[in-house]
Amino acid sequence: MRTVLIDGDSIAYMAGWSPTLKDVGVAIDRLMTNILADTEADNYEMYIEVWEVKKTNFRMELATTKPYKGTRKKAQKPEFLNESREILRDSWNANLVNGMESEDKVLIRQGQIGYDKSIIAHIDKDLDQSPGFHYNYNHREKYTITPQEAHKKLWAQVLTGDSVDNIPGVKGWGKVKAETLVESTPLEDIPVAVARVYAQKGYHYGYLLEQGGLVYLLRSNNDRFNPVVTYEEYEQLLKEEDYLAKKESRKKARPNTQPTRVRPKHTLQESWEEEKGNPEDGGNAGYTLP
Repeated sequence: MRTVLIDGDSIAYMAGWSPTLKDVGVAIDRLMTNILADTEADNYEMYIEVWEVKKTNFRMELATTKPYKGTRKKAQKPEFLNESREILRDSWNANLVNGMESEDKVLIRQGQIGYDKSIIAHIDKDLDQSPGFHYNYNHREKYTITPQEAHKKLWAQVLTGDSVDNIPGVKGWGKVKAETLVESTPLEDIPVAVARVYAQKGYHYGYLLEQGGLVYLLRSNNDRFNPVVTYEEYEQLLKEEDYLAKKESRKKARPNTQPTRVRPKHTLQESWEEEKGNPEDGGNAGYTLP
């Protein structure tokens, strides 16, 4: 018996762009029919964020560097977004979520039901940080994420942040660079390697906690991001990186103390030859050094 856990917010957005309200219902019915058929699930649960009351999210208080999802305020929203939500709630029994993302609730339920007894239906790359069975309802594609892959995806995202949600991450670290690091590092050493990157940039420990906490999706109601590296260990990394940076700076600034060997303009024989004069003038022509 398998339950499909549906991130309904993306469905609401996709259907909300429909040209008419009637088309919204048609789009939702089509998406839901595909999800249930393709996943071959015995039942489903859907989660969407509240919209008729004030929405809260613990990440809004956690984000002190930049406002969480601050770039979305001016973004255009689908004309029928709220109508889509109403249809999902009233016709498809979507559960309302507040205080967290709908993705958080999906992963919490995945842990409660069991990874082998559930499949997650979504189009959000963030949910790939959880192992198990996945279904992309935009591409109608099923795939599996292993625990090792999920671990790497999470820590790569701690480095890159998420520009869509206004999470800066580490400056200068994009997807390719982050994936290269996690793929070339032993699995158990990845958290320390990521922390070292933060230390190299001079970020304080709180910034690592903030960025990791913003991208990490909850596995239980009381769950929070675990940086693995403690405050004391991170301070040691900062000292090491500061020492290496100063050492490199001194190396670049140090003048070249090696004596420069200048080749004499002439050998002794050449100097003697230059002093040769015309034999008729009593010069040294015809003589060589003994």
